[in-house]
Amino acid sequence: MFFRIFGKKKSNKDGLIALTSDELLIPYKDLLNIIHQQVGIPDSHWQKLYLQFIHNFAKQVQLLPASESHHHCGTGGLLTHSLEVGLNALKLRKGKMLPVGASSEVIEKEKELWSYAVFTAAMLHDIGKPLTDQIINIVSDGNRLLMPLTELIPVKSQYKISFRRGRRYRSHENVALLLASRIIPDPGLNWLTSNSAVLDDWTFCLTGRKSEAGSLGELITHADQLSTAKNLTGGVNNTQLPSAKTVPLHVRLKTALIFLLDEGEIPLNRSGAAGWVFDDKLWLVSKRILDDIKKHMLQEGQTGIPSDNTRLMDELMQHDIIIPSDTNRAVWKVTVNVDSWMNNFTCLCFPMHKLWPDSTAWPEQPTSIKVVSTKDNGDKENIGKTKIKTSEALTHNTHAKKDHKKENKELPDEKTTTSEQDQLQTLELPTPPGIDKIICDKGNNEDVKKEIVEAKSKKNSKKKTSTKKY
Repeated sequence: MFFRIFGKKKSNKDGLIALTSDELLIPYKDLLNIIHQQVGIPDSHWQKLYLQFIHNFAKQVQLLPASESHHHCGTGGLLTHSLEVGLNALKLRKGKMLPVGASSEVIEKEKELWSYAVFTAAMLHDIGKPLTDQIINIVSDGNRLLMPLTELIPVKSQYKISFRRGRRYRSHENVALLLASRIIPDPGLNWLTSNSAVLDDWTFCLTGRKSEAGSLGELITHADQLSTAKNLTGGVNNTQLPSAKTVPLHVRLKTALIFLLDEGEIPLNRSGAAGWVFDDKLWLVSKRILDDIKKHMLQEGQTGIPSDNTRLMDELMQHDIIIPSDTNRAVWKVTVNVDSWMNNFTCLCFPMHKLWPDSTAWPEQPTSIKVVSTKDNGDKENIGKTKIKTSEALTHNTHAKKDHKKENKELPDEKTTTSEQDQLQTLELPTPPGIDKIICDKGNNEDVKKEIVEAKSKKNSKKKTSTKKY
């Protein structure tokens, strides 16, 4: 049963079977013993306050994943992650004197209460995900929609899980308190509400306001980061996947990117956005997106992340996560056109099927958006009639300016490449003093040089004449 339930598969086409809490907690026997040791309270209190709470929690989450494509996204991931965060929080709590600033007598008197607040808030930090992020259908009951706020998944029933599109980032943190009274035993609720300081910080943690919860909020945030980083970097999870290996860097980069996209952290498909969808490809501004990925991974506590963006791009290209440019480089120089807005960017090109195998999860592809490589600047069908200065045109313009200062330096001729010659057909050169506007046309480079030399000669002769007059 262990391998059937806790395998690596993210979903089951035939649905999952709801189990009893005893069945769900079989793989976590050792973990529960460690939690019991950390708490250090009599067995009667453990059974009434902690173990009953854990069983209620298991009934609520069953085999739901903790995320769609991020940490603990496998079957049973939410239960695994929550127990890990609970244990991590208890361990971290050992080094904290709570409440902060209180006398030693108060700290000792309230020690067990604060520990209970730490553990329950840690366990419940993601309990809102079935409400805000997931859709649960009871297949064995006509595929009806489950209402997680008021009902449990019936034991032995068959159910399926899907994820809501357009969900708001971290919205699950705001609703955890709604489910707390269904999961925490009555004696535990009464204990938590008996102390106003404990209740205030505990409530802040379960309503998305951990920054206002002082040390309690800091403990839970750190405990969450430890569990997330352990899962994403491939740390061995002794309760679920004992044979887990280190997760390769390219997988971690891809996972972080998908998470940021799914949670709406990366703006798309508008002027000033970080990326655009065109032709079943996702074009993301290279430096901005790589910096965002690194920042997100570091915030999760992940290690072994190269600081050099070139290293990250090599990793993505080596594993075919991005499409290389025509010059076999990771970055593309492109023109993005959104309605009447147009700009040039350096982008990475991601084929969307590499990020989301299921096309129903793809971001919207507006018809008003066009992304074109700058090598196609002369193709009016792709980018319209507006002329965009490319790096090649700018480079040639710089050379042209130097040629007017040094008469012996030749303009590009037979050594000029085909693409540069195409640019020369319409490139307007700077006009030297005393010469009418010159348009550099294909094949007339020698004539242009002669006219420039003659113009400079006339200018020099005028200077000499002027000197003689004085």
